[in-house]
Amino acid sequence: MRFLISIISIAIFSFLAGLYLPWWSIAIIAFLISLLMPQHPAKSFLSGFLGVFILWILLSALINSSNAGILAGRIERC
Repeated sequence: MRFLISIISIAIFSFLAGLYLPWWSIAIIAFLISLLMPQHPAKSFLSGFLGVFILWILLSALINSSNAGILAGRIERC
């Protein structure tokens, strides 16, 4: 349960930090969440990775759907 809460909180706080801070602030957020919710080091690393991965997948899907997939269509044809 702590693993899932860690993933969700990393994704949410990374999104909020990305609105105001540079892109690399996601690493700081993942580090702070791993300090606040202590886990096994492998689970902590995996929760940081999955939180940011899920966030970026959702954001890229949102951007792709909002512009009718123009960039994805151009990449696909190459």
